[in-house]
Amino acid sequence: MEIELNKPDLSQLEGFLTSLTFNLVETYNIDHNIIRKHTKKLTTLGDISFPVNIKSWFHLLKEKASIEVQTIFNYSKTISTTEDLINLSKLWNYPINKAVNVNGNCHIYLDKPVAFKKTIVDVLKEASKYGSYNMNKSLTLTTDVVNDDNLLLTELRVLLLMKVANNFLIFNNCSKTNGEIIKLCSKSLVNDDVIVCGPILNSKGSKDTETTSKVYYDQRTLDMRLMAEHKYGLRITSKPGWEEFFAKLGSAAVIIEMLQNRPNNCTTIDINNHYIKNASFILYNCARLSTLLKEFEKRVSENVYPPLIDIDEINFSLLEQPEEWELLYVYILQFPVLLKNCIKDIDTCKINVHYLVAHLGSMTSVFSGYYRRIKILIEPRDYLFNVLHARIYLLKALEQVFHNGLKLLDIEPVKQM
Repeated sequence: MEIELNKPDLSQLEGFLTSLTFNLVETYNIDHNIIRKHTKKLTTLGDISFPVNIKSWFHLLKEKASIEVQTIFNYSKTISTTEDLINLSKLWNYPINKAVNVNGNCHIYLDKPVAFKKTIVDVLKEASKYGSYNMNKSLTLTTDVVNDDNLLLTELRVLLLMKVANNFLIFNNCSKTNGEIIKLCSKSLVNDDVIVCGPILNSKGSKDTETTSKVYYDQRTLDMRLMAEHKYGLRITSKPGWEEFFAKLGSAAVIIEMLQNRPNNCTTIDINNHYIKNASFILYNCARLSTLLKEFEKRVSENVYPPLIDIDEINFSLLEQPEEWELLYVYILQFPVLLKNCIKDIDTCKINVHYLVAHLGSMTSVFSGYYRRIKILIEPRDYLFNVLHARIYLLKALEQVFHNGLKLLDIEPVKQM
């Protein structure tokens, strides 16, 4: 059964999951505890899986299953076997290459070349709006916290969260006209819609009532400079711009450190413990990626490499490395779903921007390992250009996800380090 999925608030992956759910149980309501998107062990677990036993689906069934019905395939009106599932998926936005039943679960493996092309086309087309959706809500965020250099760290966390939350609302076309007003603060208020930020604790486990925002920013700026000099070998010169550059890096370190945990949970920050590894790691690899793409363009201009061919001519089946599929499926294709999960419940005073911080950190780890293991800018040999071009398209899409994610966190992407 083919269904129309033109709802503007559905991402491509959500569209696929909706098609799958509807054809199994004739409902558009996706239960992510039943139909699971995998992020690890993709070779073994597949990309998506669901239980076959009908008992797992009882809460979604429109009609009560008879006692003879033991599996979801017995219940479905359109899918009786995994072969039916594969054939029917040819009508969906992402076709299935393989589906196997193992230990009571059906494991789905998407058609990778199709998924590579379709996803990358979407990313490059939507560019800075990739991952957004129409929230169809009117909201205004407010706080009583006033910014100044003497602000304490818990109050700073409130301001940072409000700024990032506002970025999400703007990104997803949320209106402020005649909307609900939601306050952000560091403690619960009676009879009020409030997003509560947990306190910042010091190294002794007590609420930090001494460290000011200026001291914190200055320390993290210094930490990022030392990290750049000693770990990454950056040479500091007397040329203008370095001070501003490291101030931006310090600000990025503060944002990531402050927002890495669930907002209502406390966060421990030791001002003298240089906990900036996550921030520097993300920014350094974002810069590394941008440098790689610039070097590709430079070699094209020097006629070392041929120009990048049209994406319709790319053979994405050449992307056979496990990290390539993980970057595409887990971190690029699932990016819109991840962003929606960050903000979709804000009208009930729940926000999960820590999901985005974790996503960027994990994505950076996979890219870093891939970069170290695989030589992207290969020797100029004709037989290697096809795989080079496929990888460049993948990395262009990855860079866009990096930039969109960082901008939502109010962090300016670093293009060189």
